[in-house]
Amino acid sequence: MKMILRTKIVALRIVIFLVLVMCVLQAAYGALVAVESSALTGAVRAPIFIALGTGLGLQKAWARTAAVLVLWLTVIALSLAALSIVYEITAVKVPGWVSVGAVPLIAVALYSIYILGKFKSEFSRHAIAA
Repeated sequence: MKMILRTKIVALRIVIFLVLVMCVLQAAYGALVAVESSALTGAVRAPIFIALGTGLGLQKAWARTAAVLVLWLTVIALSLAALSIVYEITAVKVPGWVSVGAVPLIAVALYSIYILGKFKSEFSRHAIAA
C-alpha cells in the first residue's frame, strides 16, 4: 500500500497536502477532546478524520468526495462568521479581524474545491490501486 501521492500534478499535491494537514489537526483535536472531557464528539471526530486523511493519501474517490463536502461546510461556516450572522443567532459579537481573517481561508478552501473537482480522474474508485 503506497501512501506517497501518485499524481504528478503539483497543484493537486499541494491541495491534498493541505487537506491532510487539516485532517491531522482535526484528529488530534478530536483525541484531545475525547481524553479531556470524555466527549463522544471527540471520540467520533478522531477516527473520521484519520480515515479521511488515509483515504486522501491513497487518492480514493470517496475521500475526495468527503473532503469536498468538508471544504464546502468550511466555506459556509466561515462565510457566516465573516458576515456576522452568528451574532444575530447567538448574540455573540464577532470581532472585525475575524471577518478579515476568514477571507484568505475561504479563498484557499474554494481553490481546493476547484482543484479537487478539476482533477477528479486522479482518484481511484477501486478497492486496490495498481
